[in-house]
Amino acid sequence: MKLVEVTIALLDEMILVTVIVGTLTLIAVTLNIIGLGEALVIGVVILAIIAFIAYKVVEAHKAKVKVGIETYINKKAKVVEARGRSVIIMVEGELWRAEMDAEATVSPGDTVLIVSFSDGIFKVKPLRET
Repeated sequence: MKLVEVTIALLDEMILVTVIVGTLTLIAVTLNIIGLGEALVIGVVILAIIAFIAYKVVEAHKAKVKVGIETYINKKAKVVEARGRSVIIMVEGELWRAEMDAEATVSPGDTVLIVSFSDGIFKVKPLRET
């Protein structure tokens, strides 16, 4: 989910919670169950909690992926075997199937850059180290 979509969904939930809590607090004040000062304190505390939760949710969605196949994107890998555009690469000690992104040739021992992952195969491009 994109950050904008997450923020809109979060704002929607915050508005809903604020309306429900505000309505319940208004009813409690009207029925003299709590005073106006107590209602304001309760409202401020609840809004602070909601703001903290919203901050943590947005922060979590901004964080980089730390697990999964996406962590290999933009990493260097060594070519173990090359057959035309189809290659076997080693990245972080694991062997993976890959295809060359362009019409370039590589040989075992060359370094490639992982560009993307699709259908169980990495797309790589040659990395010319100088």
